[in-house]
Amino acid sequence: MAAKKKRAAKKTRARPQAKVTGKVVMARLDRVRPNDWNPNRMTEFQMESTREGMRTGGWLAAYALLVWGKDEKGKRRDVIIDGEHRWRIANELAMPEGPMVFLDGLTEREAKKLTIALDNKRGDFDRVALRDLIGDIGVVDGLGFELGFDEASFTALMDPGNPLPPGDFSSVDINAKTTYCCPKCGYEWNGAPAAKTAKKTAKKKTSRRAASAGA
Repeated sequence: MAAKKKRAAKKTRARPQAKVTGKVVMARLDRVRPNDWNPNRMTEFQMESTREGMRTGGWLAAYALLVWGKDEKGKRRDVIIDGEHRWRIANELAMPEGPMVFLDGLTEREAKKLTIALDNKRGDFDRVALRDLIGDIGVVDGLGFELGFDEASFTALMDPGNPLPPGDFSSVDINAKTTYCCPKCGYEWNGAPAAKTAKKTAKKKTSRRAASAGA
């Protein structure tokens, strides 16, 4: 009987326990500011959906801003770790304050890690900005798992030889030449964009028809 109770007590101790790391408080929106590293992006539809939800249902405490209060040296930061889009929408809706959780004692690296880990469940990443941010944190064994990536996805993301599309496609020069490579012999050559090539081809065909008609 005693052995059974001992096993039960040991099993209970092994269970993970909830860790309270902050308290939800109401604070003025102008007390905090967005961070300058957030790689999370939301579509206009996602923004509009969130805006409508906050307009009609209010700001739920479950969606409180997570704020980096003081750093490990006690310096006041008041930087948003998670919830920048909700903060911006609340400002648009002229809300003077909102629910927030202030975390003190974090290093900048810890604050950045939290931004990625929490963002990984919502919205879409600008993958170039995400790779840069992870590089800024410093890649160590187990970081991908800690941030919520499977091994294959994390390896592909951080592979410097893997070209990633920019988050802002307006910055892409659509007239830039494209490099091609033959998969058999490895020969490389440059080609113009398809639209420009099509125009040249059409112009050549017109010239040939004209020449044939003249002959």
